[in-house]
Amino acid sequence: MLLLSAVLLSFLKDTQGVDARQSKLGKEVKSKDAQEQGDNARSPSTFVMPWMCLERCGDNSADIAAQLDQFRVNRSSFTDVSFELWNLGANSTLITNNLTKVSSELTSLGLGTWPMISSYPYPPDFLLWLRQVFANPKPFFDSVIASAKEIKATGMNVDWEPTSAGPKVTRQDAIDYANFLDQLAAEAHNNELLVSVDVATWSQIWDLKLIGETRVDYICNMETYVKNNTVWLQELADSLELVPLEKLVVGLESDVNLTDADVSLRLNALVEAKIKRIGIWKTPMPNNFWTLLNSVISQ
Repeated sequence: MLLLSAVLLSFLKDTQGVDARQSKLGKEVKSKDAQEQGDNARSPSTFVMPWMCLERCGDNSADIAAQLDQFRVNRSSFTDVSFELWNLGANSTLITNNLTKVSSELTSLGLGTWPMISSYPYPPDFLLWLRQVFANPKPFFDSVIASAKEIKATGMNVDWEPTSAGPKVTRQDAIDYANFLDQLAAEAHNNELLVSVDVATWSQIWDLKLIGETRVDYICNMETYVKNNTVWLQELADSLELVPLEKLVVGLESDVNLTDADVSLRLNALVEAKIKRIGIWKTPMPNNFWTLLNSVISQ
């Protein structure tokens, strides 16, 4: 553990000053004024958010009820929940899926709620739909903000993952996506809503530098969804290099049979890196996660 601490401290030295970064998107993404850049100050420092996949991962009503019971029992161990709800459709449309409604139950527990805007089940025309909404975002903005306000959501979680099927992602797509996210966050903030986005590095759609310079509140890195501890630590180091610390949410995966020692190592690494923002894919979560997460919340 002492060796781990030394390695992580060296990572932190390399990333010092990220909290004070005054970012600009320059020519590639629309400029924004200082007041709008300050919107992220509303985000709490501690953020622990599991995802509920609901029927999309084969959960039935009994499974979902058990997950909600798990939330009640372990309420002190987390702060927010994201859950499947929406999809992007053709021509800048928002699709509301017929899934179990959990928002009001989560709100009653005092949790932040983040309905997902998903790309599942990854239709072959999805990249085309992305390009449509990048070119004409207003109908989508109007729909998603109205829907989020109707269910009194805290914010929205954008999880758009183009696949290798269909046309290839271009550099311009990455620029347009960052610009879209910036505009979405501005519209959301004007309506007292927040925006998180899930990112990785396996598609060119995610330019982490550009996305880090947008007004999105949280950037959830899926690259840390791995079982091997050495790989996980390297992905954490890369995350600290690529994503502004004040926005970074580090992903943990709950369904890869991590031992208590594995989970403790990762949570200790996050504490040493002064990261208290964690996203967990997915519920239900093993009991060891709940007990150990509580130690992060209490730091």
